[in-house]
Amino acid sequence: MGNAAGQGGRERRRFTLILINLAAVLERAGEALLRPVYDQVGKSFGVTSAALGTLTFIRSLVQALSSPLAAYLAINHDRIIIIASGALAWAIANAAVGVCTAYWQVAIVKAFNGIGLAMVVPAIQSLVADMHEESQRGMGFGWLHGAGQVGTLLGGVFATFLAARTVGVLAGWRFAFFFIAIVILILAVAIYLFAEDSKPPSRTAGIPSHGSLDQNGNATIPTCPQKERRVKTLWKGTKKVLKMRLSALWFSPMRFLLSKLFWLRAWQDKSRGKPCLS
Repeated sequence: MGNAAGQGGRERRRFTLILINLAAVLERAGEALLRPVYDQVGKSFGVTSAALGTLTFIRSLVQALSSPLAAYLAINHDRIIIIASGALAWAIANAAVGVCTAYWQVAIVKAFNGIGLAMVVPAIQSLVADMHEESQRGMGFGWLHGAGQVGTLLGGVFATFLAARTVGVLAGWRFAFFFIAIVILILAVAIYLFAEDSKPPSRTAGIPSHGSLDQNGNATIPTCPQKERRVKTLWKGTKKVLKMRLSALWFSPMRFLLSKLFWLRAWQDKSRGKPCLS
């Protein structure tokens, strides 16, 4: 009976990892949908590609600001519920993009999507780390990030294929967002029903063993240095995340500016009759 229970636990663990990697695939696929359809979305909303690129900035900023909350949730709550809730947020956000009729509506939806991503990504990574032994952890993260790259590829190809098409009465790009929303919703339900957290949070987590009882028999919880260390660690991690995000946000406009300067120099050389390098 012990062997059967162990076998069942391994099967449940394997199935959980499959669902988690599928979540990574769909997370990156959802991110990759917008860029291939910039032209069609820009015409629908009457905005430029630069304005659509700002949507990625909004999502990244909200995701960075929501990271402390995500870290707290991953430490103190069931990570399967967090991942399922975040996937549900992705599904809602992608479906909402498909029904948006104005640019500002898409901006709000992308901000909401940033909150969902901030919730899910740390929970997925910590779950993968806990479900692998130390010697196999690198392979686990390799599969996870490989799944994400597959999602980027599939999302880009899918959106490109539908960009200039019409599916029934829907524009192809709107259908792409609706379709990915339905798939993510199904995955969120499957994760909630069938996945299992390898280290669920304890009901007594954070309660020190040396607590005492008052006159009514209720437990009194003294100040716990471990909690203070956890808060300090969380704050240090938050500062690192914000620093990385702000560095990325600074790099994007600089790259855009340098590319414009290059094309301006090439145009000036061409107008003067000088050969320009291609």
